[in-house]
Amino acid sequence: MMKNWFNKLLGKDAAPKRKKVQINLNYEAHSFKLQDLDTEVVEDLNKQDARLSQEKLTK
Repeated sequence: MMKNWFNKLLGKDAAPKRKKVQINLNYEAHSFKLQDLDTEVVEDLNKQDARLSQEKLTK
């Protein structure tokens, strides 16, 4: 029985190696400074963040 298992193991071909594929992902990077935003926009964003965090805490 051991001989059959050993023969099966040696008789199998090695698994084929996978080929590497180069993928080119296009992406855009944006940078901004907080000083570039209007103070009203910053205040609105802060209010929205505070409201969202309160909603998460109450769930």
